Amino acid sequence: MVQTGCKWKLILFVYLLLWFAGSLYGLLYWMGNKAPQGQWLGLSLPEIRSYLIYAWAGANGGTLYAVRMLHQFHSCQSTMQWFLWYFSRPLLCAGTAVFVILLLESGILPILVSPDEKARIGVAFLAGLGYGKIAEKLMSLTETLFNGKKHTAEEPSNK
Repeated sequence: MVQTGCKWKLILFVYLLLWFAGSLYGLLYWMGNKAPQGQWLGLSLPEIRSYLIYAWAGANGGTLYAVRMLHQFHSCQSTMQWFLWYFSRPLLCAGTAVFVILLLESGILPILVSPDEKARIGVAFLAGLGYGKIAEKLMSLTETLFNGKKHTAEEPSNK
């Protein structure tokens, strides 16, 4: 029997499991369809196929992490902040995974990754799984690229 205060946790658990199963299905579906035809929301499916796969992989990794966190760390008295964190996690991880791949492809992130699609799917999954760490690294990269701070060398001391 579920305690009254824990109903939100059960709802989130079911929501996350649906995301996990759905993203795994989406990942496998798009990996198996090499040449999808047509358009979706005005986008050419053959052109965005790879990015849909990366988004599904990122959502899968992020959802896996969220289910683990929900199980391990949060009591039934958690706040609305945590509810929103769990609710938004799959979408944030999907988007982050796509942009990590775009940054890799552009050369902005200097990480060597095989051009093989499966290697990039693995990176997208890891980006979703490690969304918090990726967000911190991207903020650091943004500071470095756009803040305009100059690194100054320490002056030698006269001892």
